[in-house]
Amino acid sequence: MNLNLTSFGGIIRSGVYGHLILNGVHTIEGGVRFKRLTVNGQVRGPQYVGGHIVFVSGELISDGDVQVRRISGHGRMLVMGRLRCELLDFTGEIKTARTLHCMQRMNLHGSLNASGGVTADHIEICGVAEATMMHSRITAIAPFESKLFKRLRTRAYYGPSRVRTIHSGRLTARKLVCSHIRVDSATLLDGCRIEYAEFQDELELDRSSSVALFTDHSQRTFGSPSERVRQA
Repeated sequence: MNLNLTSFGGIIRSGVYGHLILNGVHTIEGGVRFKRLTVNGQVRGPQYVGGHIVFVSGELISDGDVQVRRISGHGRMLVMGRLRCELLDFTGEIKTARTLHCMQRMNLHGSLNASGGVTADHIEICGVAEATMMHSRITAIAPFESKLFKRLRTRAYYGPSRVRTIHSGRLTARKLVCSHIRVDSATLLDGCRIEYAEFQDELELDRSSSVALFTDHSQRTFGSPSERVRQA
């Protein structure tokens, strides 16, 4: 039987746990496994392996990889290695020094910095993303619309997203700066800047967005307030 533990600070020793509820500042030893980890404070460890990480306004720092089934809640994650999960539904900030791989759906409200790139079946980001690469079946990126953030000039959640390369079946983006997109179809709005676009079916962009170079044999159809580009 797995041990359930509620702690208000200190060191979590190596072992297999059921539900870990960590309030305050903690250090996790290597070899800790859990079914559920609730973070309400700051937690640091060499790696994390388990079932479900739930954030209750907390911060998790990993000196290595994070490999779990699910991540949810609101807070901050700093991962020095790889981040791998099945489902991610998170509000706050995620930074990973290597790849982020979500087997199913990734839903983030906040900011993402993924030095090694992001892969998922479905990526939905409401906020600001910085990544070398994104690869998914469906990708949606848009800034977090808030008059308060704009009034305070806080660009962490409503500024442009910058991704070097995006491969996706369907891409919908606002305020995206990208060197190369390879998609089946895409809608680009609110000042997107794309250097090179490869697409199979259709690419739609409004008057504030631009693509410097299209694939060969593309055919433009101008409309208002957007223009559509189709493969000839």
